[in-house]
Amino acid sequence: MKDKDLSEKNLLIRLYFLQDEGLINFNKSGSKLMAFDGTFKEAQERLRQSLNSLNRRDTIAQFLYAPRIIRGVIDYGLKYRSRVLGLKVALEQVCLSIFGGNLNVAQDLLDRCVFPKSLLSFRFQEEVDNISWYSFNPTDNEELIIKLDENTLKRPDFVVMDGHDSYRSGFAIANALESNVLCLRNSLDSGRDIKPRPLREETQYMNHTLTGKRVLIYGEDASTGTAIKALRDLVLSASVPTKVETAATILISTDEQRKIPINYFGAEKKTFS
Repeated sequence: MKDKDLSEKNLLIRLYFLQDEGLINFNKSGSKLMAFDGTFKEAQERLRQSLNSLNRRDTIAQFLYAPRIIRGVIDYGLKYRSRVLGLKVALEQVCLSIFGGNLNVAQDLLDRCVFPKSLLSFRFQEEVDNISWYSFNPTDNEELIIKLDENTLKRPDFVVMDGHDSYRSGFAIANALESNVLCLRNSLDSGRDIKPRPLREETQYMNHTLTGKRVLIYGEDASTGTAIKALRDLVLSASVPTKVETAATILISTDEQRKIPINYFGAEKKTFS
């Protein structure tokens, strides 16, 4: 990456190599990799298998399955009102280690996690979203990282991610900025609502964790900024950060007035091909 001193073990760097070799692409044809319909056990077992190496196939599996287990535990916790906040926080650290290329640390952290049997058998889905897939492009995320690194007074303490599809690029950005993370589901149906959905006791956790911290609200893409605004409002109602800014990898051109300024973005696009 230009202007960034990241190890070649870093997942974002490895994605660059795979992209250059034509083994992964971030256009419509590549987005089919997002599709998943299986159990949490299947997802975490595939992730475990991938942690044994940095080869091409395992790099792609890490990119797909590390954020996917966050999706699974959140969906499970919301559906059954289960107390899985501690487990989700632990898995966030697993993902940060994976995106940093620290696979031995990630394996050790994952081994410490205890998964309820009902979670292991929990079935969940990930659907293809072409625009979200475009936002995983390493080049656009590099541009956002450089802007954030150059223009903020200090790096954010936390990157708060706006919904499931933001996790892949969000972990890459947080890792590059050496920030911690907080993953939230932002809606049950993005076409119908934008209400953030914290887990049980997560608003209290946000108060404890984000108060007094510099916070970046991140979405993989933004047009009107409605969802990012809703997440910012939740953060400000649950905690008292010292600074809150917003960012998106892709800023989608729109004639509508934005609900909130997007302080930083990697690329501005109107069409996708």
